[in-house]
Amino acid sequence: NLYVANVGDSRCYLLNENGFNKITIDHSVVEELVKANIITEEEAKTHPRRNHITRAIGTDEMVIVDIFRKKLKPHDKILMANK
Repeated sequence: NLYVANVGDSRCYLLNENGFNKITIDHSVVEELVKANIITEEEAKTHPRRNHITRAIGTDEMVIVDIFRKKLKPHDKILMANK
């Protein structure tokens, strides 16, 4: 099993026979706009608030952390990226 804890817009991806897939969800203004169908994924790339995050470690006394679990298979690859 792979466990990933995520806050902010650092990402984790899984590469396997199904392709390259993002595991985590960004905590950002544009991610919320995309989820609400207000802007598209393409528009998010150039949106003026694309670098505004909605959660971060160290900004508040407590922060909500998302935790993702994935079953791994032999030869799966993991990529962790700071956006």
